[in-house]
Amino acid sequence: MDKKSRFCARCGKPDAMLADSICIDCSFADLEVRVPKTVSLVKCKSCGKINFEGIWLEDEEPDRFYFENLLVKKIRPRAEMELKNVSISEAPGNTEVTATLGFNGKEFTKTVPIALEIKNTICEVCSARKRDHYEAKIQLRVSVAHKEEFEEMLELVKEFKTHILKMEKQPAGIDIFLTSKQAARHLAAELRKDFDLKTKESGDAYGWDKFKSRPRYRLIISMRERNV
Repeated sequence: MDKKSRFCARCGKPDAMLADSICIDCSFADLEVRVPKTVSLVKCKSCGKINFEGIWLEDEEPDRFYFENLLVKKIRPRAEMELKNVSISEAPGNTEVTATLGFNGKEFTKTVPIALEIKNTICEVCSARKRDHYEAKIQLRVSVAHKEEFEEMLELVKEFKTHILKMEKQPAGIDIFLTSKQAARHLAAELRKDFDLKTKESGDAYGWDKFKSRPRYRLIISMRERNV
């Protein structure tokens, strides 16, 4: 920057640091900041979970929190700028997004109207529950002598409740039906880590995959005490 002129050639501001006779405020005004006109948030209408970047999350924050985080990734400032903050303000019939940007050591804000949209759908887990469909089953078997230990296992199982379709009591334990093979393997690994259980995996064919031209399999994980 230089000080060849004491005034901005565009706005006439005095005593300004100039670049090509233009002050920093006018230079910023010339730079484009691309902000989407509409932002959509995907929500499960059954359980209320939020789909954030392809991952279903528990809805623990207000919708504005998720919209603002989506906008952090969607707002496109020029290379000369740094996006520092995004905030949404709502009033009846008027919603705006304000982006705070750093430019040449100074902070500027750009405020534009925006439409916030909620797209209601059904997540994979709720869809599986409606169809009573499971992808994996854990057959957990424990002797009557270890009843207290079995209760501890069930407490661990509860941590995976979002992936559990149902549980059925059996004479020597319980069958746990899950909507995800990955979640079933994760639960089995946690049970093995905390309890002395032997594990065997197998598959149960239940249909035909037309796209891959092969049978569809449910994962069956059998877990028993090692001394049984």
